[in-house]
Amino acid sequence: MPGVEPLKPSDAPELQSFFDVWTERMGYVPNTLLTLARKPKVVRALAALSEAVHDPETSISPELRTLVGVMASMTHGCNFCLAHTAANASRAGAAAEKIDHVWEYETNDLFDEADRAALDFARAAASVPNAVTEENYEALRRYFSDEEIIEILNVVAYYGWYNRWNASMGTVLEEIPRDFAEEHLKSTKWEVGRHEES
Repeated sequence: MPGVEPLKPSDAPELQSFFDVWTERMGYVPNTLLTLARKPKVVRALAALSEAVHDPETSISPELRTLVGVMASMTHGCNFCLAHTAANASRAGAAAEKIDHVWEYETNDLFDEADRAALDFARAAASVPNAVTEENYEALRRYFSDEEIIEILNVVAYYGWYNRWNASMGTVLEEIPRDFAEEHLKSTKWEVGRHEES
């Protein structure tokens, strides 16, 4: 059961244009935003941050960027966000096989050395306490520019906010990401946990 129940989109008509963007991107309005609709300034700020972090002008592939989000959410331990980021990775064009095996990125041949450097960094950056080392940066610099390194960390930090929010709020997980997680995250022992409708 969530700490605070989400509103209906019709309860926040002034945010409809923002809800439309998320619906186009994800196929539904996330319960996170419907709960936050009580604080419209936060919804607007998150929309601006999301647009900046998910800038289509980035030189990092949508697949890698979304897999970094998956790794960050897995490391943070938020099953709500893990389901969301995995489903979003699929919508962004990440191969289902890569999503299914992202936990084996260190040894699985689906992942190249650039993927491994980015996912190592994402795991270290999302850890508490932070586990980023100079070796992480040395590995990143072999494959990514300074701007791309910033883009990778932006994804980790962006999902860090959502990881803390949804894990603390107990936000109810929507059907689309829940179905995706139940099919594709079996190897992680994923479960909906407290994000289930009561």
